[in-house]
Amino acid sequence: MTHNKYTLEHCIYSDSLLNKLEELNNNQIQYKNEQVDITYIKKGLSFAKYYHGSQIRKSGEPYYSHPIIVAEMVAEKKFKEDVIIGALLHDTLEDTTLTLSDIELEFSTRIAEIVDRLTRKIDPITNKKMSAGECLIQSFLLKDDDVTLIKMFDRFHNISTINYMSKEKQKRIIDETLRDFYIISSLKEYNLFLPNIVTSECDNFLF
Repeated sequence: MTHNKYTLEHCIYSDSLLNKLEELNNNQIQYKNEQVDITYIKKGLSFAKYYHGSQIRKSGEPYYSHPIIVAEMVAEKKFKEDVIIGALLHDTLEDTTLTLSDIELEFSTRIAEIVDRLTRKIDPITNKKMSAGECLIQSFLLKDDDVTLIKMFDRFHNISTINYMSKEKQKRIIDETLRDFYIISSLKEYNLFLPNIVTSECDNFLF
């Protein structure tokens, strides 16, 4: 069989996400709420796995494990197809050959917008890539709750695996998290992110 961006192979990460979506869909039926189209989300999942391909995280896990885990976290809080797929594709523009026009063509304008706003771009004035904290603040100022939520869960998962990074990078990420992410996650509309968990994760690595 030819393996391409539309071929979804089983793995523990994708199976966990799909099982969670089935469970949440069943809950939606029970409470007569809108379900998500799992086939559509599977397409986003297959794109994430295809484009991240053989990339490896510092933990030794396949890179695609990260966006899949983030998407599963996001689904628990915001059960919407475009938000879940946006989470799955959140690193593709920065780290793979997938383009914004591809995302808009294959998915939707809104999903393309979400992924674009999650991407750290080069500042035309400083010629430096914007930080994750700057990206978060930008989404907050735009009042884009979907992007803000994904960005915070992205950081939460990265913090949970921070021990695989250098001490210098650990300190930089922790400082940024406490400065930018904690403040926004403490606001009433975002306190579902559990800021106490953020600080406890950070406390484990303060030095």
